[in-house]
Amino acid sequence: MMLQAQQAYQSSTPQYTPDEKCLHQVSNADEMARGDVNTATAPLWAPLALLLEEDDVFFSEQLPELVKANEFSPYDAMLWHPRVLARLCALSDPLFSAALLTLAKPDYLGLDILFDARLLPRLAALRNGHLRGTFLPYARQPPGFDTRDFLRELRRTQQQQRASGGAPVVVSMETVTRTPVTWLWWPYIALGKLTMLDGDPGIGKSLLMTQLAATLSRGQFLPDQEGQTTLATGGPHVTVMLSTEDGLTYRHFKRPFLPQLVAAPAA
Repeated sequence: MMLQAQQAYQSSTPQYTPDEKCLHQVSNADEMARGDVNTATAPLWAPLALLLEEDDVFFSEQLPELVKANEFSPYDAMLWHPRVLARLCALSDPLFSAALLTLAKPDYLGLDILFDARLLPRLAALRNGHLRGTFLPYARQPPGFDTRDFLRELRRTQQQQRASGGAPVVVSMETVTRTPVTWLWWPYIALGKLTMLDGDPGIGKSLLMTQLAATLSRGQFLPDQEGQTTLATGGPHVTVMLSTEDGLTYRHFKRPFLPQLVAAPAA
């Protein structure tokens, strides 16, 4: 995959002599370092575009190698491309830390990246246990890392986020993996999703939910859109019922749960 990306990039770029290529790359690197090139609108380097399509583990391992700074590579500035930055920040704490700590090594981008304002909000969101148990012990290994300065920057970032009412969580849709919907009752209730039942008072919302809970407790089939009980539920289910209106028996409220479940009947 990476070889194909390199070949695709080479075939899509102008051909230079070795001296011209070197000068061209250094010129691009200088422009991006100075901010003369807008990374938000700049075309994404082909290998990085292909890397964005890989899984999180492969992405976190290969990203430092592609943006590694050296005298022949202008691609370290591509780390700040919105698509790349969004994917990096969307990684789990362990994968994000592994990629960032690799980038912070002297032969990559150096310790400055740990203090970059574009990454501090994500660093400030690290779980405290992971920050102190994993991130900081590894961050202290490169010479020159000052733990107190780093934690001071994190605290300042957290204070700014609290003062501004919190920081928005930005997720690039290109980083989201599509997953199929699993239905408990097609097409009304999906597993793992929030379902809202709305209606006027007295039309039977509570009765419907009680009947549904009873049916699920027995693992019986649910009705389809034709009213026929043809939809399997996958066996008996446990339902947790929360209510601020209905009581457990007739002694407490007009619409008790227990008699309705018995009449359903529930298992």
